Amino acid sequence: MMHAKNASARIVTGTLFAIGLQVGAVSALAQGGPPTYALRYLGEASKIEGINASGVITGWILSPSPGKSFVVGVDQPYTLLPLPPGYISSASKAINDAGVVVGTVFGAGDQKAAAWTPDGAGGYTVEIFAALPGQVPPHVQSSGWTINNRGDIIGVSIRPGFSGGPTVWFNSPSGILDLGPDAPNPPHDVNDNGVVVGGLGRMFYLDTMTSTPIPPGFGAGVFAANNHEDLAGNYGPTTESTAACRWTETFGWEQLGAAGDQSAGIHASDINDGHVTVGKMLTGSVYFDEYGLFWLNDLLLPEYGNWGLESGNAAINENGQIALFGWN
Repeated sequence: MMHAKNASARIVTGTLFAIGLQVGAVSALAQGGPPTYALRYLGEASKIEGINASGVITGWILSPSPGKSFVVGVDQPYTLLPLPPGYISSASKAINDAGVVVGTVFGAGDQKAAAWTPDGAGGYTVEIFAALPGQVPPHVQSSGWTINNRGDIIGVSIRPGFSGGPTVWFNSPSGILDLGPDAPNPPHDVNDNGVVVGGLGRMFYLDTMTSTPIPPGFGAGVFAANNHEDLAGNYGPTTESTAACRWTETFGWEQLGAAGDQSAGIHASDINDGHVTVGKMLTGSVYFDEYGLFWLNDLLLPEYGNWGLESGNAAINENGQIALFGWN
C-alpha cells in the first residue's frame, strides 16, 4: 500500500503508475555497516505479495481492469498468470522457491483458490481448489492465501454470502482439511516447517494438527513467520495507534519504529531467516539485528538517489533481496 500523496510511482501523461522494484544488497555487513542497495526496475504493479529465493516476485495489477496476477524477476520477464475457463481476474498471494504461486481467481459471482505451477516452457498451469464439502449451508467459494517450500497450500473455505469461513489445508494428504477453530484466520503465512500464522494470535502446526498462542507480549497481528518461527506483524500500543513489531527467540518482542495512526497501516510485513525485517515502519523500512532501523532510501547507492521508495507491502527473501514500490 502507498501513502495517498505517493499513491502511484511515476507520472506518465498525467496518470500515475506503481513501479515494482527489486532491491539487491551489494555490500557486505562485514564492512562495518548496513548494506547498500542497487535498484532494478521490473514493471508496474498495484500490490506486491512475495519474492522467492530466485528473486521472482508475484503480485497483482488492477489496470487495465479486471485485475490480473503477475510474476517477474531480474532473470524472468514480466508475465501475467493465465486464468482458467470462466474466470476473468485473479489476485496472487504467495510464491515458493519452486515458483508455484498461490492466490484466488474470480468469475461472475464466484471465487476459487488457485495455484499456478511453472510448466518448464515459460508458461504456467493453473489448478483450482474447491471449498469444503459437506457444510450446511454448502460452501461454494474459496480463497488461497499462502504456500511453503514443501508445497502446503493454505487458505479459506468461504461461507455463503462472502461471510468468512474456516482456515483449510487444500492439499493435505487426505485432501482438503478444516484446520479447526484454533487455526489462524486469515492465514497470512506458512513456513517450511508447516507452521501457519495470521489472525487470532495463534500458531498452528500442520505436522501435529495442534496450535499454541503466539509468544506472550505485545504482538497482535502476525503477517509472516520465518523458518525459526520468528514473527513479523503489528500491535496497537493504544486504541488509536499501531506500531510495527517482531518477535525473535534472541530478542523477544520488539517495537520497530514509532507508532502511527491505526488507519496508516503501520506493520512489519516480512522477515527472513537472518531476522532482517521489512515493512511500513513509521521511522524506517528495514531492520537489522546489528544496526537497527533504517529507511531504505538512505541505503541506496548514490546513482539511485533520485528514486523514492514505498515499503508498505515489501517482501524479502533469504538472499536479502527486497521487492517494493518505487518512483522516479
